[in-house]
Amino acid sequence: MITFNEYYTAAIELHYMTILQHHAVNITDKTTSDVKRIMTEYAHLDSGILNVILIYILRMKKSHIPNYTYMKKTIESWINVYEINSPKKAFQFLVNRMNYDRTKNDHLKKKKTN
Repeated sequence: MITFNEYYTAAIELHYMTILQHHAVNITDKTTSDVKRIMTEYAHLDSGILNVILIYILRMKKSHIPNYTYMKKTIESWINVYEINSPKKAFQFLVNRMNYDRTKNDHLKKKKTN
């Protein structure tokens, strides 16, 4: 089983194209161009933060790369609203968000069976 630290290290050290190749289902010239544009625009941020946000977006969109505007708004909200300023903080936010979504879904499933 992969540990939290191993997953964290892999997430922040991978090149974004590797993340796309392993997790995205709709890789086209347009989607690749949008991701490259985002990575260039936000090059002043740590690449680990951008990688974690990219992983989050792909998880939320069921492995589909969304349009440029969606990715930009997501990055802006993580940076400005949630005050994500380090890869570790970004990764912890991702884990917390996944746990919240899983708990919420489990609760809704239990509610339907009652």
